[in-house]
This record gives sequence, C-alpha cells and structure tokens, in this order.
Amino acid sequence: LQLAAPVIILNLLMLFGMGMINRLMPSIQIFFIMQPLQSILGFLLLVLGLGVMMNHFITQFADMYQSLWNRG
Repeated sequence: LQLAAPVIILNLLMLFGMGMINRLMPSIQIFFIMQPLQSILGFLLLVLGLGVMMNHFITQFADMYQSLWNRG
C-alpha cells in the first residue's frame, strides 16, 4: 500500500481534473485522450518512488540486521 499510494493519489487527482474538463467541454473525449498519459505518468511516478522507498526499506533492514548482530 505504501508503494502504490502516490500512484493512487495521482490517478485520483487526474480523474478529478478530467471530470472537470469533461464538464466544461463535453464535445472532447477527454478520457480517451488522457488514458495513455495517465498510464505513463503513473508508471513514471512508480519508478521514481521505487528508488526512494527501496532506499528507506533497505536502510531499515540494515539497521534491524545490525541490531540483531550486536545482540549476538
């Protein structure tokens, strides 16, 4: 859930914005136009967030392992 949270929030914001645009200009098929952009942005955010989150998880794991090793 922590890994997917930024992507979920981005998608909700994009859907809200697309709904507003669809209400303002109903003649444009905005959901059809924005689908590739939504997929690309979600994947890009997941890739960028993955590096930060994995660094955090690895640091926590190393600290836990070091504390267990010191108990010996």
